Amino acid sequence: MTSHTTSTIAWNTYRKLWKECVTVAPKDQGESNVQQTLLNCMVTLADNHRMRVEALHNGLPVVLWVVLVIGGVATIVFTYFFSAHRLKIQLIMVSLVSLVICLNIFLLASYDDPFSGDVKVSPAAFETDLNTFKAELDANQPKSPN
Repeated sequence: MTSHTTSTIAWNTYRKLWKECVTVAPKDQGESNVQQTLLNCMVTLADNHRMRVEALHNGLPVVLWVVLVIGGVATIVFTYFFSAHRLKIQLIMVSLVSLVICLNIFLLASYDDPFSGDVKVSPAAFETDLNTFKAELDANQPKSPN
């Protein structure tokens, strides 16, 4: 997702999971309950995946950036109406207001793309889950006699 593309492997795995969950034929009430729980989990998985893909393609609109910049400039200009008698105090006031505005715009730019940059969602949680699933599968594989 850092490269702004979706994974075909993830989509194929997602489709296989849905197919497995839908095509299983429960033999008793217990299996039926398990299938129902799996289907609910798959709906949650689908919703979360859809939100990640939308976040991948959606950023702050250009209009919002224009409004932020114009508002910032207007606020800085507005500070000149509160004129101080000493130039040093006026410069400090304008500098502080400018700094706060610039920091806010920087934060918005940093959070605009959730999958790249300094402030990003890392794949660490997914990798941990993947390693856990692999370890579980390996533990359940029959051991071959040596």
